[in-house]
Amino acid sequence: MGTFFTDEQIREAIAALESYSPGIWEIMKKMALVAEPDTEEHVAEQSAIVLALTVVVAQGIFRREGPRSF
Repeated sequence: MGTFFTDEQIREAIAALESYSPGIWEIMKKMALVAEPDTEEHVAEQSAIVLALTVVVAQGIFRREGPRSF
């Protein structure tokens, strides 16, 4: 089973992403609706998303303390 996060932890993660790259959350939501990203703009947006996630997750800015299920 996967790790579950509380609403507060999810908000904290989104805030960390937004702090690193303002507007990234809106870009992520928009890209989630695109079935096949095939334009230069989509490729650039995907690269920005990957970069932001890589930096923020690697820094461990938000806590990972959700309830665990065994």
